[in-house]
Amino acid sequence: MARTDFSIGRVRQAVFSPANLPAAIAFVVLLVCAVVADQQNRKVSDQLARADVLAKVNIIRAKLEGNINGNLQLTQGLVSAIVTEPYLGQQRFASLAGNLFEQKSQLRNIAGAPDLIISLMYPMKGNEKAIGLDYRKNEAQRTAALRARDRRELVFAGPVDLAQGGRGFIGRIPVFVPTAGGGDRFWGIISAVVDVDRLYAASGLTDPAIDIDVALTGKDALGGSGERFFGGSNVVAGNPVTAEVEVPSGSWRISAIPKGGWPAAPKNERTLLALMALAGVLVVLPILVAGRLFGERQKNYAELRRLSGRLELALEASGIGVWEHDLA
Repeated sequence: MARTDFSIGRVRQAVFSPANLPAAIAFVVLLVCAVVADQQNRKVSDQLARADVLAKVNIIRAKLEGNINGNLQLTQGLVSAIVTEPYLGQQRFASLAGNLFEQKSQLRNIAGAPDLIISLMYPMKGNEKAIGLDYRKNEAQRTAALRARDRRELVFAGPVDLAQGGRGFIGRIPVFVPTAGGGDRFWGIISAVVDVDRLYAASGLTDPAIDIDVALTGKDALGGSGERFFGGSNVVAGNPVTAEVEVPSGSWRISAIPKGGWPAAPKNERTLLALMALAGVLVVLPILVAGRLFGERQKNYAELRRLSGRLELALEASGIGVWEHDLA
């Protein structure tokens, strides 16, 4: 037991020797530097990851805005024609609207609703169920239709379930025609239905090669306070990158995170740790070796002084003199 205690004492004395103090200080300084460097590396890595996701989000945002505005701009020409021909019939309406579908777009159909009741449609095939729909009696579409009329501005709503089946975004444009007295009167609403799936595909949201998860919030162009209508709840809850998609009469909020979530550690973490460990060895080890050599030197000096003291004591006790002579 005594031998064990003695061995432990020797180990402690070797570890906590003053000769090891410079190496211990260097180790602590390097450890602090390593912690700071790791924190900075994580911060920079996170910023780069978010910047990469934001760049991809901005591409999708630009495509969404471009496609939506392009579809609605096509419809504005039809509105101008109706202002000059307020009593046009289905045949004339189909002829004018048919020209719009020759352009590349995501339009599904265009409906005319004089006095807020749909009676004009293109294409008619597949959309017959929508004929006769009264916006004032339709719970899902009444608010947006009346808002377009009352504000005299285009209102973009959706996605909504369509009477003829499927889902779409609807741009409702109020039409006011001139009267004989120099004013105008409300004619009705032209509704341009944008196909949901085709818009998503054209904007890159459903691209299989996309490496980010995206969510869209703001149904009926209500922005971040609106209802989420595309993507999972995990995106919104996953500290996402966000951007505003400007649509007529409002906005959507687009949120995105990398597929599988944000990386838990930087990609270069192992390399950085290896470099810091190597730097620690290259700095601390030479200091430790030098400290040990310095300690051995001091120990030898102490032993030499002890022996010299004994010799002086012996000489004094014996009365023997010691002379030094330079033979040269």
